[in-house]
Amino acid sequence: MNRPRSTNKNLEKYPGLKARQLKSKTRYYYRFHNGKQEALGDDLPKAIERWQAITNQAAPPSTIERALEAYTLSERFGELSTKTRYEYGRAIVRLTKVFGPAAFADFRPATFADYLKQAHTSSRQTGGRG
Repeated sequence: MNRPRSTNKNLEKYPGLKARQLKSKTRYYYRFHNGKQEALGDDLPKAIERWQAITNQAAPPSTIERALEAYTLSERFGELSTKTRYEYGRAIVRLTKVFGPAAFADFRPATFADYLKQAHTSSRQTGGRG
């Protein structure tokens, strides 16, 4: 029987955090420098929180909503013109409604393509305002 592919490539942002694929679930571990491991559980967001507590590092945003919120609070967003901030803000509200709670690991380009297709279809039905 072939060994399943590693799921650790999505965890590169979290040094020491490793995933082990079991038959029915994925379990997450933190590997210390001395080689010992600590089980962090089956839920990735909770495992990332425990990783953050162990390593005392700020975790990058785990959901699309948190990433969009971090962007709007960033210095780079503040440097944009007023009109651009307004338009981006409107787009961010729409994207947050649809994709907000989704984790980056679950997000695929096809998901966004389906969203664009649906948005295009609804804008044609409403006469350009969707």
